[in-house]
Amino acid sequence: FLPKRSFVLNSKSYSYFTRPYNRTWKNERAVEISIILDFLSQNKSKRIIEFGNVLSHYIKISHDVVDKYEVRKDIFNLDIIDFHPKVLYDAIFSISTLEHVGWDEVPQDPPKLIKAVDKLISLLSPSGEMILTVPIGYNTYLDNWLKNKNFPWNNILFLKRTSVENDWAQVNDDSIWRVRYNQPYICA
Repeated sequence: FLPKRSFVLNSKSYSYFTRPYNRTWKNERAVEISIILDFLSQNKSKRIIEFGNVLSHYIKISHDVVDKYEVRKDIFNLDIIDFHPKVLYDAIFSISTLEHVGWDEVPQDPPKLIKAVDKLISLLSPSGEMILTVPIGYNTYLDNWLKNKNFPWNNILFLKRTSVENDWAQVNDDSIWRVRYNQPYICA
């Protein structure tokens, strides 16, 4: 779809992920999925779960998935808060799902996303790793939670879209709070 291009996150270069489904070359999936695929390659032999069924739309998967709304026989169709597995997971990831928790639900309950994060943390094995991607500017409650540094994890990184060609660059958190969802580019 596009010439081979790449972006850099924490001094590591990633190729943009481009697929026909959801026109990834035009939105945040181009960076999110590349980062997640790298995370999965580092955790191949581990017990993995995805919160929100996203990755299976792009590649064949073999990990567990919890998704409240997308009904399939190979998905745990539960609210993440109601998910009680018998084992802990070594790797947990989510691609642009957390921003919908409590925000796009009826009745709306924005603090529910904090409960969802706490639940995900409780599902993580002691040596496990978790990576979550979210768009800034979509859910103001989530934005404020991140902006005020109330989150319970060690590392938070920001990528900002910098062009109509869907180029992305790592930025510090001071500049990220001025972005708006769907402005000036579609999506994040």
